[in-house]
Amino acid sequence: MQDLPMLPFGVSDFTKIISNNLLYVDKTDLVYKLASQFAPIVLSRPRRFGKSLLVSTFEALFNGQKELFKGLKIYDLWQDDNKYKVLRLDFSETIANTYEQFVENFNQILKSNFDKLGIEVSKPRTNLPEDYFCNFINNCNECEVVLLIDNYDAPYKGFLEQQLEFQKVEYTISSFFRLVKSHDAQIRFVFLTGCLDLDTTFEFLDYNCLMDISSNDAYRSILGITDEELNLYFKDYLIEASKKLNTNVDNLKQQLKIECEQKSFGDTKLFVYSPVSILNFLKKLQ
Repeated sequence: MQDLPMLPFGVSDFTKIISNNLLYVDKTDLVYKLASQFAPIVLSRPRRFGKSLLVSTFEALFNGQKELFKGLKIYDLWQDDNKYKVLRLDFSETIANTYEQFVENFNQILKSNFDKLGIEVSKPRTNLPEDYFCNFINNCNECEVVLLIDNYDAPYKGFLEQQLEFQKVEYTISSFFRLVKSHDAQIRFVFLTGCLDLDTTFEFLDYNCLMDISSNDAYRSILGITDEELNLYFKDYLIEASKKLNTNVDNLKQQLKIECEQKSFGDTKLFVYSPVSILNFLKKLQ
């Protein structure tokens, strides 16, 4: 597939995709709408739908890397030139076999973020993540912090059959989010994403001011590839693949529909493909 941007196989980092001129499906008009909100937001989607890439996009935006967005829909819309203290926490990194290890892992991802920001945070009075975060947030100014949490539901999965350990994990995460909520003056933007529906994890998160956009029609296509986007961004790749296979694009699309399951989110009948499924389909054809 000469003269076409390389496809981002296995890449979920926005900066890497843009910097290496890999194919990027521009949904930054929706990113702008979300980033303009001040209420904490949660989005639930299945695996392989690009949640981590969306989190990475917010990270670049709030880090003040506006040059990366040149040519994208958001570039002229986004007028905020501030560079925020962005904490990006992947809760899958807290998965452990014991509660003690979970706490240690949680503290480690917090410390990694503080180190990345070049901020030295004093040792908390306890070993709990909420106190570690408290020592950080108390030194922040109004609307200065951005909190991005990927895989918010991951910590619970390893303790489903260990009731006592599960309750400890639940309490620790709830305490963390209570602290986040109590310091909302210092926090500009909060975004959480995971696989489980919010109804399943709501009682664990203890963060009752969340704006759940998982079934919101306005954001139904923020993740996944629509048929319109398939024709706009992948048309030339499908043409090249059909030539190699001595078939036509329509036949190839029918094969794609069979192999790549479409899903619908919200009340509309707009269906989207998993981006990973689309890329794997094209990789196989290559």
